[in-house]
Amino acid sequence: ILSLILLYLQITNECLSSHAVASDSNYATTNKFEQALYEKLPQDTTEDEDNDNDNDNTDSSTASLQDEVSKLKEPDFLLIGVVKSGSTSLYHYIMQHPEISGVESEYLLPEDMRKKITNIINLRRQGKIPKIAKPKLSKMKEFGDGKNKMRISPGNNVKGSIYEINNFDLARMIKPIIDQKEVRFFDSFWYNHLQTVTNQSLLLAWKWYLEVFDQDTNAPKTLLRGEASPTYFASSQFTAERIVNWLPNVKLILLLRNPV
Repeated sequence: ILSLILLYLQITNECLSSHAVASDSNYATTNKFEQALYEKLPQDTTEDEDNDNDNDNTDSSTASLQDEVSKLKEPDFLLIGVVKSGSTSLYHYIMQHPEISGVESEYLLPEDMRKKITNIINLRRQGKIPKIAKPKLSKMKEFGDGKNKMRISPGNNVKGSIYEINNFDLARMIKPIIDQKEVRFFDSFWYNHLQTVTNQSLLLAWKWYLEVFDQDTNAPKTLLRGEASPTYFASSQFTAERIVNWLPNVKLILLLRNPV
């Protein structure tokens, strides 16, 4: 009987070890878009009695953020391009309709984050923290096979810390929204850098994005919201996937021109 018990414990230990390895592997390869959607959906915040205070505070903060986001209105339409096709004129024509609202905020990042980024830039210029070189376009990597290859700049990937973003990119992030219409949230530059500055919290980045639109609780229920970022159409396939994941029912407006 003792031998059987030892054999059972050995098998159980091996199974648990295999499961842990598989879980780590699966977690490491989890699609970022699935993680984003997981954050976006309401989660069960019931805690076990054995959880420590740090976990309680984290889950409470997440639940609070989810509650805030759930009350925000999402854009109804996106003017996705193309560049130099008259998209700016069309956007302003659309904004003349009394039941259509566009980008209300001057900046995408909140003031406290802009101040933090400005401080990092100044510290680098003063030589108090290491400088980060701007990636060269020649180092862009190709993904895919055959005719479906895409070139992606290594400078636009998600970093481990805001201090890993170079000054050139940081300076772009604290500038006003272009023409107060081009938020560019779904572009790789913004989408990936926002994950970095929010410590991998796409939900917080999503909250910032939604807050650029009219969130007046007294606004008419028929009010339509939208933005115009012509770069969306010409960006990589990841831009389209992000839009589908976050705004599956959004209306897309596309202007084409000849010659293209």
